[in-house]
Amino acid sequence: MKPFSPSRALAARPSPSLPLLAVLLLSGGALWGQGREPLPGRLSPEEYAAERAEAEAQAEDARRVVRELGRRLGYEPADIERALRPTMNRSGTFDVVLADGTRIRFPWFRIGFAENPNANTERSVDPARGETNKGGVRLHRGVFAAEVYALALKMDTKLALAGDAVGGAAVRGAKGGIGAGRVVAVGSRYAAKVGDIVDPTSPVLDRAELMRGFARSYRASGAEVGLGRDIQAGDVNTKAAEMRVLARAYDPRGFSEGVSGKELLRGEDGRVDPRGGIEYRAVSTGEGVWMSARHGLASEGLAPERAVVASQGWGEVGRAFGLAAVRDGARLVAIQELWLLDGQRVPGLLRHPKGEAASPAEVRAWVEAVDELRRSGADLREFRGGALLEGFERGGDVSRVRADVVGYNALGGVLNAESVPALAASGTPSGKRKIIVEGANLAETSEGAKALDAHRSRLLAIPGDLANLGGVHVSNLEAVQNRYGEVVTSEEARASLERTIAEGWKRARALAETHGVTLREAIELLSVDEMLKRSLQRPDAHRVSLEKGTVSPEAIAREHRRRAEGSRDLERAIARLAPFRRPDGTVRWPEAVRRGVVGEAAGALQFGLALFLKELAVVASTGDRARIEEFFDAVATTDFFRDYGLFVAGARVAEIGYARYLQRFVKKRFVSGLLKTYLVLGAGLALPALVEGRLSGKAFVISLTSLGLSVGAVRAGVSTLRWVLPIERAQSAGLLGRWGAASGRLLRLGGWFYTVGELAVVLTISESLESWAHDAFDEAAARDALADAGLALLARISARPEEAEAALQDYAGAWQDYRDFLARPLFVAKEDYARRLEKLARRAKLASDKRRRVPAALAKNPWLRERVLARHGSIEAYVNSLLARDEAELSAELARATESHRAALERGLARLYEGPRREGPLLAGARDLPWLLGGGGVGDPLDPWGARRDLLARFGRRLARSRLRRALRRASTNRLQTYADEDEVLAALEEHLRAGGKEDAAEVVAERRRFLAALRQADERLWRGQGGVERAVGSEGLRGTLEGVGAGRGH
Repeated sequence: MKPFSPSRALAARPSPSLPLLAVLLLSGGALWGQGREPLPGRLSPEEYAAERAEAEAQAEDARRVVRELGRRLGYEPADIERALRPTMNRSGTFDVVLADGTRIRFPWFRIGFAENPNANTERSVDPARGETNKGGVRLHRGVFAAEVYALALKMDTKLALAGDAVGGAAVRGAKGGIGAGRVVAVGSRYAAKVGDIVDPTSPVLDRAELMRGFARSYRASGAEVGLGRDIQAGDVNTKAAEMRVLARAYDPRGFSEGVSGKELLRGEDGRVDPRGGIEYRAVSTGEGVWMSARHGLASEGLAPERAVVASQGWGEVGRAFGLAAVRDGARLVAIQELWLLDGQRVPGLLRHPKGEAASPAEVRAWVEAVDELRRSGADLREFRGGALLEGFERGGDVSRVRADVVGYNALGGVLNAESVPALAASGTPSGKRKIIVEGANLAETSEGAKALDAHRSRLLAIPGDLANLGGVHVSNLEAVQNRYGEVVTSEEARASLERTIAEGWKRARALAETHGVTLREAIELLSVDEMLKRSLQRPDAHRVSLEKGTVSPEAIAREHRRRAEGSRDLERAIARLAPFRRPDGTVRWPEAVRRGVVGEAAGALQFGLALFLKELAVVASTGDRARIEEFFDAVATTDFFRDYGLFVAGARVAEIGYARYLQRFVKKRFVSGLLKTYLVLGAGLALPALVEGRLSGKAFVISLTSLGLSVGAVRAGVSTLRWVLPIERAQSAGLLGRWGAASGRLLRLGGWFYTVGELAVVLTISESLESWAHDAFDEAAARDALADAGLALLARISARPEEAEAALQDYAGAWQDYRDFLARPLFVAKEDYARRLEKLARRAKLASDKRRRVPAALAKNPWLRERVLARHGSIEAYVNSLLARDEAELSAELARATESHRAALERGLARLYEGPRREGPLLAGARDLPWLLGGGGVGDPLDPWGARRDLLARFGRRLARSRLRRALRRASTNRLQTYADEDEVLAALEEHLRAGGKEDAAEVVAERRRFLAALRQADERLWRGQGGVERAVGSEGLRGTLEGVGAGRGH
């Protein structure tokens, strides 16, 4: 229900007296929102503006540094400017709905510099280079396009210094993030206004939902993830938990190589699964900062065990930095952080009570205590009776600590005109230069950089281009591990990082000595030089193969064979099916199953995604129901749907990652019972695109929803099929021409394009439709959208008749959106089914764990072991008996859940097509229709009130518009009657246009009405199973209907 609106209330009733109007208007605003609680995380406009200004400054600083260093290196200004332009610049928004109905719209950004198919800017690139964008996705109120650009540029210089490359193609810099959102609809609980700004880290927000929203919208922009495209990693406020969600958003199995920072996975045997993360990743950034500091200490002639260290930050990076330092014998004596004190987060410095005089053992004990304090979340005053409180300095800063090494591991912009002189003044215990290591991104401001150079005799600064590359380097190794299927151990990852930092240090030192610059300048010059070489595709650009030293030659050869054999496997499968091929191209599938070529028999062909897509196109082109039935019956005898079907598709099952435990209990007969309803649903969703296109019988739209396939699983599968193109690339290449005006709607749905001989196929996603099962998008909002579209149509055609066709397209789209919305209960049913699958999947996981634990448990209990052996003969037999019982129970429950879901879908489809119809015409309640059909302008020739502008005339016009709006909101919930409703408005409009002498516009409306009649006929025949479409998924399966449509439109 919508909130009270004085203006809407007045539009629906006679105008009261002016004093009462004033009371209503004044009290409505004052009373609304009383008794509500503040919306947590709401930002003031001033805070938001300050964040934006800082982001703009960061971007300008980043550009300035590259321009200045590029000129010093002798590059042409045009080449520098080209390198500064990203190849990928994507952005968008997505909505998150709180439990009370508050809707917040969040912006996201993703910017990168790699040359690959994700490129979408005006910069000229060669997508075939297959470079990979790489960088984190942060969640922060300061995320703007400018900040993301600055971070991406800095990441590009950092990766250029490292030289990371996979398969010979460079890994280039990228960054992304989700910024502060804006309230777009007010709910029932929080005192908020439309337009209020909300921090994305607000405690009322579900971070998992934010990450899923980012992934959906990112893919909807036409981009993909993975090596050769984009690898997204953890960043500010996005750690392992958020990366787990992001990986499963891209691949329901959670194995996406396009996400770094995934959890370490182990198989049932305890071995590390190479599809997961690398254990060393969590500490790699911080340890890389310390490795850089060690090189700095060596250059100053100071052993680590003699060094006194301070750290800004004790988060993931600061903690790893500090623990690595202590492990090497250094004395960590001060940590700057936000500390919980008396219930408040207080900035300050925590010092070791003995300072630099503390022994290594005392330092270790103190660090362990600090670590325990942070892990426990305890208050500083209460922890161990306030034992650490004596070392707390409120507002203290590491720049004022006497130390040999200071690690900046938390915030950007901290090395500035104030802190750098303080670092120099505070000195060192050793009397050597103080080593400043930049573990944070963009740690220096422009003033700070100048101050560091001015104090070069007292400070040795190691920029983040070298000090901060540990995390990105190891997460690149994670992608290598995922691609080649061979585990990269923590020892191998650490060794690779040490080699990379040592090589970068060596090259920077040589450059500094040769050209007489500081080490800080040398590292920055070297980074920018390598970045510009990469951007210009110079052959002397630094490249280091990440496979070297981490992946065996056998694994590399195996991956090359796998990719080569993928196409050969398809060729062999097609060859084995050749003896069963009919003249129309279809396969005699029942015979192929009987002969053991397809199915479970030993030696049966592998029914993978490539074969499925090829044969699906062929069988759909026949329009023969029997052919389509036998194809899916044959597929149901294979494991195809267990790998790609709805049993790995449910969002909830995918989130918990237990789907693989459930799949063993899936019986193939479960699949076929659901296909009929899914195919009817999917064909109905795709129907307007089918009928709208100028079909030659050789072009098809197939919905993944209609096939009961997992979008995530199919995404992962098609990424290896070079003959399947993202639909955006197909559009840019001019391959969607045969769909005519419908190509725009296909682009909005998203998906892939492929051809089989002369057949052209589009696989659509329709994820926005499925999201209705989660969104608080109610029927009132759907009807409002329909009414708004109707009023906009009348106003637009009246003002600009020449735009009639475009206006009608927009109006038709609104009706199609409404019809799709009416299918929402079917998607809700899928969500309910997913919840049941989640429970069963958890039980399957527990059963698997129990079977795995049994042998070990029996080994610890000899008496029970003897009883089991006596009764079952062997431990294996006992475990098998448990397995049989679990399988029987779970299979039975899964069968009941699936049958219940199938019945719910059939009932939902019946309600959709055969549900109650509205009594009377749609426009029965409208008044003064001729005037409104002409746009309803004041003083128009048909205006019942003429040119009057008095109170009664204004009220009369408002009442007439309100009645028309109410009439347009009365659209039927019966899908078939909605066509009559849409036609009723068009018929009245056509008559009005002809009466006004606007024959051209009237004829366009008439053409739309003829098309609408054919569309309604096609939809009804689809539902009733006529024309061979009950199991068809679009195309010539609607042959009889579409031929009638073509004739009706003159095609």
